[in-house]
Amino acid sequence: MMNIKTIRLTDDIIFSSNSRIAILGKTGTGKSTFFKNKILPHYDSFIFHDSKVENSDVQHDILVTNPKDLRKNIGKYNKILYQPKNIYPADFDAVCKVIFESGIETVLYVDEVMEISSVNKIEHYHKLLLTQGRGKDIGIINVSQRPSDIHNTILSESEHFFIFKLTLDPDIVKIEKIIGSAADEVGYLPYYTFLYADEAEVRKLYDTNLRLYKPSLRDYIAKIRV
Repeated sequence: MMNIKTIRLTDDIIFSSNSRIAILGKTGTGKSTFFKNKILPHYDSFIFHDSKVENSDVQHDILVTNPKDLRKNIGKYNKILYQPKNIYPADFDAVCKVIFESGIETVLYVDEVMEISSVNKIEHYHKLLLTQGRGKDIGIINVSQRPSDIHNTILSESEHFFIFKLTLDPDIVKIEKIIGSAADEVGYLPYYTFLYADEAEVRKLYDTNLRLYKPSLRDYIAKIRV
């Protein structure tokens, strides 16, 4: 088994490769581009669960479409793109089971987790990855356009949050439990900027090139703890 890596994006954004991460924000705000360009290259091993099943620009070693083939290849290839033939929660749960039982140090990236989770339902092995995966050296990154539509366990177990622009009241109310009064401002964030929170404390506001974002939001930055 490989050693757990420390991933340093900036002096303030530091996490381990087995961390639980949530990336939240409406469509088109820069979530996927940010992840693929700034976070994914730091991982030596990953399973990228692509629920959109589109022509992906994720650099990978092998494309897999079902849990059986994932089980055969998870220890053989480091970078796996998983594109299910059908988006069924049961298929996703089987993927999570393979990863949980594999003994392989890796990270699962879940694109648009609201497709396979809801406010009232989270798959069994998805929950186990969130609650016990760190002890198995397995990281998990959940991405969602609508925080209000996903299970609370996904947010409560996450240790690091990258929060892009959100405009709908239910989403803002839900993340207020994570970042407090700073949630009032997320509807005004420019596109391709995000708030980073670590263990429920808002740190700083960055653009997707990981530069501290200041122009036109000086008053807002003064309100959050930096």
